[in-house]
Amino acid sequence: MTSKIIHLALPTGTNYGWGLCGAYLRKELSKVSCLSDPSIWPTADWNKKVEGTCFHALEGANLQQWMPLRGEKNLGYVFFENELHEGAVANAAQLDLILAGSSWCRDRLLEKGILNADILIQGIDPEIFYPLAPKSEEKEFVLFSGGKFEYRKGQDLVLAAFRILSQKYPNMRLINSWENQWIDSMRTMSLSPHVHYIEMGDTWVEKMHSFYIRNGVDPQKVHTCPLLPNRKMRAIYGKTDLGIFPNRCEGGTNLVLMEYMACGKPVVASFSSGHQDIVTEQNAFLLKSMKALEIKDSTGKISARWDDPSLDEVIAQIEFAYHQKEKRLQVSRNAAESLKTWTWSSMAERLLRFTI
Repeated sequence: MTSKIIHLALPTGTNYGWGLCGAYLRKELSKVSCLSDPSIWPTADWNKKVEGTCFHALEGANLQQWMPLRGEKNLGYVFFENELHEGAVANAAQLDLILAGSSWCRDRLLEKGILNADILIQGIDPEIFYPLAPKSEEKEFVLFSGGKFEYRKGQDLVLAAFRILSQKYPNMRLINSWENQWIDSMRTMSLSPHVHYIEMGDTWVEKMHSFYIRNGVDPQKVHTCPLLPNRKMRAIYGKTDLGIFPNRCEGGTNLVLMEYMACGKPVVASFSSGHQDIVTEQNAFLLKSMKALEIKDSTGKISARWDDPSLDEVIAQIEFAYHQKEKRLQVSRNAAESLKTWTWSSMAERLLRFTI
């Protein structure tokens, strides 16, 4: 156990990435270090100078500290998908080291001249996400898609592929966990050429039901999950046969993807951005036919550089996996085995090395 204090200036929660990361790091680091949790302090104390190391959540493309607390050593942790803002370099200079959630994210920092950068990949909880037995029910072939509903996550590609394949294969179904509480990010789906974006209905299920109908998908073939605590997702994964992750960009490695794979489930996944730290030819069905995609703001300035998967390849990989049961099982086994090393415990151990 190290005697040096580590102050975790991170959010907490049970549904989204930052909250899960903060909660699990508190749990793991408390076993091996002297830990402080500034998130429970009065906000007036957040401006303190403290002994030990501060591990700061950074707010995306600004690299702005979530909390102004300063330690003897200051590490930042960041995930971003958009172009770094003008103040990012100056903010980075206030930190001893910036740890990125993926190799892709680290490389974007280096591209900007931010050289005090390294990688810290998130983990999964092996007590919750471990291999499931193969489904015994073979009458339906069920796809899974997760992540908040927005253009970047690529659910438009999932829905467009499902619209076509569910007509060809009547036993195909879709379970999704897409609930998004940020309306502005939802509205980015209007950028998609594959779906017609509308906002109708009061509840999340009503909104999605209208969206399915508008886009030629039978709502009876889709199960729309509400926002669930992380620990309940394994049961959802167990009802499905294949995860679909045609994400256009991930600043991290995509926790939902990692947890699904850790359960011994096969995925169709874009081989780009943060996914590249996790998926391989052996543990996934890869999407490689992608076009460079530039997102522009209202002034015409490039705000993001992503990769746009091919809808034809998404359809082809789903269809291949549908017919190749033995290949799915092999990919499933490889997925579960490869995720054994990516745990919150191993993440905490790597973080400790950076605090010395």
